[in-house]
Amino acid sequence: MYRSLAVVLLLGALAPLASAASLAEEALEELLAAEWERTLAETPTWASSLGDPRYNDRWPDLSMEAIEASHAADRE
Repeated sequence: MYRSLAVVLLLGALAPLASAASLAEEALEELLAAEWERTLAETPTWASSLGDPRYNDRWPDLSMEAIEASHAADRE
């Protein structure tokens, strides 16, 4: 009986941690997805080589402004 009670209490104590971990995992997945999309948009020829046709009408922007904007986004 005491063992069952201990298991129930332990699971109850761990439930908020599992919820927080789930939220953190979702946030990480969203961040990685956004970064992937930014990478594809910034390197359209690579996106095309991967089979993503959304950027087939573009060339990479190799201007200093674009490079600085990319580095700023990386730091952000």
